[in-house]
Amino acid sequence: MLAPRPGPPARAPHWAVAYRDCWPGGDDLTMSPWPRHLILVGPMGSGKSSVGRTVAAMLHLPFVDTDSLVENATGRTIVRIFEESGEVAFRRAETLALQRLLLIPDSVVATGGGAVLRDDNWQYMTAAGFVVRLWVSPEESMRRTEGDSNRPLLAVTDRMEQIRKLHRERDSFYARASACILAERRPLPDIAQEVVDLYEKWRGGL
Repeated sequence: MLAPRPGPPARAPHWAVAYRDCWPGGDDLTMSPWPRHLILVGPMGSGKSSVGRTVAAMLHLPFVDTDSLVENATGRTIVRIFEESGEVAFRRAETLALQRLLLIPDSVVATGGGAVLRDDNWQYMTAAGFVVRLWVSPEESMRRTEGDSNRPLLAVTDRMEQIRKLHRERDSFYARASACILAERRPLPDIAQEVVDLYEKWRGGL
């Protein structure tokens, strides 16, 4: 049996105010009564942004990147946050961005690779919509992120070993997603179409 739909939208809590300028809705911070976001999780280089933008266009939904929400809300790049405040501060800001999903119109959302690590984040993501994991191998992550200097966790001497380590540490967290899609050695349109099909099937069952 489906849960009863909530009553009238509530006003946003205080933590949402910092994120109001990150969304085209601006001052409209009433909470969505039944959020149905499509949320993509996966390691760095899994294609969350490229797949997400393609899927958003196919579904005629806005595209949201939680890293961009964090940068816009804090006025700092992800690299600067890590350098000046550390990873813990970034993870707190990331959690606020995920809380924000409960307030904005239905969207396709690309999360950061480590967003899956906190239980609070999973509560917000599953409350906000349908979570899909994009699976790629460590070798593919390495190939896609090679030369990218905007990834603080990859600012190490042995980048390949660091990627393998992150994959090992995070794999069980990614496995909590509602669906998993192979996102390497396949054309982008095929990956996007599979995501759309899964999302529409999920929405149809609500």
